[in-house]
Amino acid sequence: MLKTTIHKPAQPFIPAILLGVLKGYLKHPLLFMIQTAVKFKSFQKKITLDLPKEFINTAAFSAFMYLELQKRLSKNTAYEIIRVALLTNALALQQANFRTVEAERTFENLKKFQKRTNNEGITRLNTMEILEDNASRYTFRITRCLFHELFSNLRVPELTCIMCAVDNAIFSCYLPNEIVFRREKGLTICEGADACQFEIINNRS
Repeated sequence: MLKTTIHKPAQPFIPAILLGVLKGYLKHPLLFMIQTAVKFKSFQKKITLDLPKEFINTAAFSAFMYLELQKRLSKNTAYEIIRVALLTNALALQQANFRTVEAERTFENLKKFQKRTNNEGITRLNTMEILEDNASRYTFRITRCLFHELFSNLRVPELTCIMCAVDNAIFSCYLPNEIVFRREKGLTICEGADACQFEIINNRS
């Protein structure tokens, strides 16, 4: 019997995942993580945005790590490393949010847990508008993105597009070949649009 439930899913141990990713690129990844965590306390105090504490603890730490990597490596290399780290961590977290272990993976469950995550998760202050919700299609848009607000405030807006890639990954792998996630180029806030548009199609219907 599982220790977790639909109402209390397991949460991935992000530090271990992050360490595993950084081992592939840094000589002393654990030392780097410890030093970054210590310095982050001072960096965190300078953030004045009124956002959920747990959101700042995770998203702002990623941004700070990106800035710290730039002190050792080129900006492009630092970006690609943090991109791998963020994608891996966020996808693991989203798998938990969508209860892939605790509940059957179905189109209806995908919609249900997406709504629940938006209402209860760390991005609960995002503004979401559902455009279509039926057995064959689920479309919605986000008009307020906390990641964009925070990363822009920290002067690393380019990190927002990584979080968009996480959406691509989770919706595409939830039920591969059964549901299709589509988003046209340019229809994200990080690309300059007013909202992020999501379209999820149920092929089985």
